[in-house]
Amino acid sequence: MKKWRNLAAALLAALMLCLNTAPALAGFDQSALDGIVMITTGAPDDSGTMSYWRGTGFFIGAKGENPQYIVTNCHVVEEFILAGKALGGGQLHVLFDKNDEAEAYLVDYDAEKDIAVLRLAEATEKRIPLPLKTPQESALGSEAYAVGYPLAADITVQAVNSFSQKDATVTTGSISRFLTESGTGRKLIQTDASLGGGNSGGPLIDSSGAVIGINTAGSKLDSNLFYAVSVSEVLPLLDKKNGLRTKRLITHIDLVSMPEYPKLIAIGDVTVTVRPTLAQKKDILRNMVDTLRYVEDETPNIALLALVEQPSFHMNDTIEARDLVKEHQRHAIAACNLVGPIAYDLILSKEAARLKGYDNPLCGEFDGIVAPSLLAGNLIVKGWQMHAHARTCGVIVGAKIPVAITSRSDSADVSFLSLAFCNVLPKDCPYL
Repeated sequence: MKKWRNLAAALLAALMLCLNTAPALAGFDQSALDGIVMITTGAPDDSGTMSYWRGTGFFIGAKGENPQYIVTNCHVVEEFILAGKALGGGQLHVLFDKNDEAEAYLVDYDAEKDIAVLRLAEATEKRIPLPLKTPQESALGSEAYAVGYPLAADITVQAVNSFSQKDATVTTGSISRFLTESGTGRKLIQTDASLGGGNSGGPLIDSSGAVIGINTAGSKLDSNLFYAVSVSEVLPLLDKKNGLRTKRLITHIDLVSMPEYPKLIAIGDVTVTVRPTLAQKKDILRNMVDTLRYVEDETPNIALLALVEQPSFHMNDTIEARDLVKEHQRHAIAACNLVGPIAYDLILSKEAARLKGYDNPLCGEFDGIVAPSLLAGNLIVKGWQMHAHARTCGVIVGAKIPVAITSRSDSADVSFLSLAFCNVLPKDCPYL
């Protein structure tokens, strides 16, 4: 959450700086090329055959700092989302140069506005953040520059591409109109700066070098008209202080009932946090314990899932689980009994604990499981549903209100139970 707050503050500072800077001399700012990147996505069809798409994105963040977050169009990553993201076999990467790419992760998107925010696992020194500037009506008629990697340019001439920023195309035009789209309400910038397939998601830049829009589409009626989504539309997506966020990490919890297990059991995170850090695991734990207070036990038994129950430096999840338990023993992270690292079979079965000689009375009596990754948690829940006749319901917690969320393949019963789960929780989340 701190990263998001810092990012929002940095963006606000960048906007204020742009709005109070004297107009620069006309001309394209070449340094803008150092802030763009090619985005590639892949998704399997019904036969498992992969298809690939590409577009453009640009980095955002505090001036002078290595950026981590990328803005692009939602339709650039649409097939990745429809495929079920990484868990459904989708692929999402950014290309810095030939043979130099990194996996990207989807942070948030708004399909109606056609905007998406991605992030890298770590900040990169290979690009710079671009300043953002909300366009003003007074800019009507001024020059604008569309930057990106249009596919048409590569089809027309077979260039030797490295996919670096030097391979980007810059087209020049003017801002011809500001408009609000009927039906969606999104703010668009009309320009005659030419856009082609692959330009999508790239920045529309003014003469000061600031991003004023996200290139998105051409007109079907006039080949000389093109549109960019105003940068003002992406700011609410970046600024997470939009009324729902709290100081707590937003996480997902599944509550599960299985015929062979003596009580309800919760597991998280299985939807939001892909590979939680040590600090994020603390918030996942706190959210789970605070939620379970309204479901059953005041002092729930929580397991930190790992492959084995002995810490091993070859398995980072076991080390983090051990460190969390030690910290919890010194000063309680949450009001619970915390055990870890602990293997899956020991969590659910007293008999497995007896056979392995693992002496802990909580085995077979746990109320919640903190999964080491989204993949591990998601696979467990899917396995319970398909093979253990489990009934599940899911809810997003950590926000000011609980939010029901289910899988695309879940039944109407799961949706109903998820709404009921939300109804059990307080609507103002006083514990957060």
